[in-house]
Amino acid sequence: MKIAHLTTVDISLHFLIRPQLLAALEHGDVLGISAPGEYVEGLELLGIRHAALESSTRGTFPQVKPVSPAHNECYVKLGTLGQY
Repeated sequence: MKIAHLTTVDISLHFLIRPQLLAALEHGDVLGISAPGEYVEGLELLGIRHAALESSTRGTFPQVKPVSPAHNECYVKLGTLGQY
């Protein structure tokens, strides 16, 4: 099983989603995708791979666009990771 979980920031992966990611890790490959941050190293030490999404932010955009820069970067990032 392969799981990829996308969140805005790494703190969400660490505090909100970590138990689910660890449970999934027992059954396969797990990838967390978020903005880089101080919690990434701890996730990787647990065996959870991380892909940094540089354009991810919790900031607001003055104009909402159907496809944001973060969406585009995520598609490209997943494509470079191979069969994910």
